[in-house]
Amino acid sequence: MPSCLHLPHRPIQIVNHNIPRLSCIQRPIKRTRRKVVAFGRQPDALAVFRPRRFYQGRTKSLADPAPLVGFAHADFIDEKRRRLVGVQHDLPAGHPDRVGPVKGQHHMMQRVGQKGGGLIGADGVVKHPLGHTQKQVQIIWTQATQRDWVSHNKPFRKRDAMKLADLDVIVTAPPAPGWGGRYWILVKLTSDTGITGWGECYASSVGPDAMIAVINDVFARHMAGENPENIELMFRRVYSAGFTQRPDLTVIGAWSGLEMACWDILGKDRDRPVHALIGGRTNDRIRAYTYLYPRPDHPLPDFWASPDMAAEVAVDMVEMGYTAIKFDPAGPYTIRGGHMPSMHDISLSVAFCKTIRDAVGDRADLLFGTHGQFSTGGAIRLGKALEPYSPLWYEEPIPPDNVAEMAKVAAAVAIPVATGERLTTKAEFAPVLRSGAATILQPALGRAGGIWETKKIAAMAEVYNSQVAPHLYAGPIEWAANIQLAASIPNILMAETIETPFHDALIKSSIKVEGGYIPVPTAPGLGIEVDEDLARAHPYTDDGLHLQMQEDPIGYHGVNSFAGGAPVKSG
Repeated sequence: MPSCLHLPHRPIQIVNHNIPRLSCIQRPIKRTRRKVVAFGRQPDALAVFRPRRFYQGRTKSLADPAPLVGFAHADFIDEKRRRLVGVQHDLPAGHPDRVGPVKGQHHMMQRVGQKGGGLIGADGVVKHPLGHTQKQVQIIWTQATQRDWVSHNKPFRKRDAMKLADLDVIVTAPPAPGWGGRYWILVKLTSDTGITGWGECYASSVGPDAMIAVINDVFARHMAGENPENIELMFRRVYSAGFTQRPDLTVIGAWSGLEMACWDILGKDRDRPVHALIGGRTNDRIRAYTYLYPRPDHPLPDFWASPDMAAEVAVDMVEMGYTAIKFDPAGPYTIRGGHMPSMHDISLSVAFCKTIRDAVGDRADLLFGTHGQFSTGGAIRLGKALEPYSPLWYEEPIPPDNVAEMAKVAAAVAIPVATGERLTTKAEFAPVLRSGAATILQPALGRAGGIWETKKIAAMAEVYNSQVAPHLYAGPIEWAANIQLAASIPNILMAETIETPFHDALIKSSIKVEGGYIPVPTAPGLGIEVDEDLARAHPYTDDGLHLQMQEDPIGYHGVNSFAGGAPVKSG
């Protein structure tokens, strides 16, 4: 038997202005074989079976020569139970949409003692089966799909599943000073319904041209023509491709950005932010932290070895509302890690912590960054020297590929160890938690496997009483994904933030830091609007990697100044 809410094309929403409107069904809908029963709390409420997702529509004139015929409203009210009963179509015999009378229907209505409501005919008039007063109603068109309507028995004709249809990759070079890396790899996915989703692939071990080829291959091989809802299925394809089933930094990096774009599409399709699709919101705002970048008047490279200049910037950031600041004065990261830090580097690191702590007091946490450059003994030696200043974390003290040795550092030093910027998928994060190598995880969502995989990583961290602080040395699209994840998890600590005019302009100021916190966006998808023209106007023309490591060994005759893995741009 056809559904009692059967409509051939577009559903309708019925509004009766004589009765207060019930904006949603407040309790679950009870489905029976031949009738739909809803329960409300307002005695005179109008039961509108509207879609979960709809857009502002136009009013359809009742004089239209071919008005839709369908379920109207039901204000058959039991004053004691406040029960609203929906009934079926009132159509002439032989009408293709007619549903036969329900046995016992009139008795049911008499039992609840209804005084109004009924059925809507093709003339737009409510027709009551017991002859009560007819009521004129207004029919409003919506752009919702049939699958969004309450139905039972035989469902509506199912809309064809949305499919991923097109991919574009844009490599954008942020202008001077270039905070966030040499380039950002942005991906733009388009569905066959015309919805666009954006993602960002974090730094990889191959150059941007090679990375574009990998991204295109991953999309064409595992994602093209697939429903973007099938995140888990596509991930398994990518993770297992070529008989691998193990973490691959480059391939998973490509997938991570593409996966973000799928979530952006799904959120826009459903008119909901991504966090609402992955468990809902547990946090209305996210604590932000910032790296200490030089003021325009600070000389370079002197800034990187100056505790006093770093403290000046730290005070600026605290006055802006930041409650956590990161710095990394312990020397460059090199291909020769892990090494023993020089005494000069230890002394400079202590001076940074002392000067900044004296400047900000207890108004901000100190986040001490390293880049996996030390040996186990060297990391312990440096960490113990920093303990008196109580940093909130000691970031990646040894190379990330030796979890057992990092666990030794965590056991020996009183500062919490944080790691994860260079790890990918739950397969690499699980041993960190299991061995106690870190209690703060720093996944970069453009590398870790995307939003869904990182949600799983965060869930694992819960079991070990660990927290998550998404890493960011990239563009604002990865930042937007970080914020959507952070909004949905209970064990978020904070999220790294980079505030530059270019970051802000690329997403048209759609996410802001306010008083040291990031209000979670409520706009659909990732909650951002991307300025595609701006992204294309800054192509990357160099041949360096996003971040590069020093080849020369460090020196032991003086301070090893660290300017970062992406040299500052001057123009």
